[in-house]
Amino acid sequence: MKKIFSVDGSKGGTGKSSVCMGIIDTILQAGEKVLVIEADTENADVYKCYKSVENCEVQPLKIDNVDGFMLINQAVYDTDAKYIVFNNPARSSGWREFGKGFVDSLPKIPAEITTFWVANRKADTIQSLKLYTDAFPQIPVVFVYNLFWREKERFVIWNESNLRKDLQKKGLIEVTFPDVADRVDEYMHANRMAWNRIEEMPFGVRMEAERIRRDFTETFSKFLSK
Repeated sequence: MKKIFSVDGSKGGTGKSSVCMGIIDTILQAGEKVLVIEADTENADVYKCYKSVENCEVQPLKIDNVDGFMLINQAVYDTDAKYIVFNNPARSSGWREFGKGFVDSLPKIPAEITTFWVANRKADTIQSLKLYTDAFPQIPVVFVYNLFWREKERFVIWNESNLRKDLQKKGLIEVTFPDVADRVDEYMHANRMAWNRIEEMPFGVRMEAERIRRDFTETFSKFLSK
C-alpha cells in the first residue's frame, strides 16, 4: 500500500513548503524512496531543493486541470516509491474541481492519502479547510500548528472552531512544526539546500538547523509505516 501525504493550507505563506520538506526528509532518513509532486510550479522551492537528492524523484505537475491529475495519477501508479508527497500551491481550487477522480482511483493503485493542513492563525485558512473537508470527507486530516505563528494556544480561531470539533469526532490529528529560525530558512533558500545538506552550514546556523530537524523528524516519523 502506497502512502500519499498531501501538504496543503490554501493560503500562501503558511509554511507548506517547509512542512513538505520536513516530511520528505523524514522519509529519506528512514531509508525509503519518495516521489514528490511539486504542484506549486510558480514557487517551486521544494523542486529546486530536492531535484538532485538521492532516492527522491520530483515531478513538477499542475493540479489546476483534469490533465494534470491524470498525469499525477499515472506518476503515483508507476512509481516504485512507497511514499508520495504533494506540495500544493496557494489558493488553488484544483483538488475540489478535478481531484475526485484521482481520490476515487486510489484503491486500484492501491494507495491511501492523508492531508497535512498547514495553517496560520487567520480565519481564511480555516474556511478553506472547511471547503476541502466538505469535498473530501473520507480523507484523514492532520492539522499542523506551524509554530512560526506562535504557540498552539494562540491559534484561537482554530482552537475554538466548530470545524475542529467536527473533525475531532472523525479522528483529527494535530501536530506542531517547529519555528524555523530566519537564518536557517534564508540559508537553505539562498543555497537551494535540502535538509540532508545542513552540515554545509556555518556552525551556529547548523546547530539550530539540527535541533529543528530532530523536532520535525520525531513528529513526522510517527506517520511512516512500521
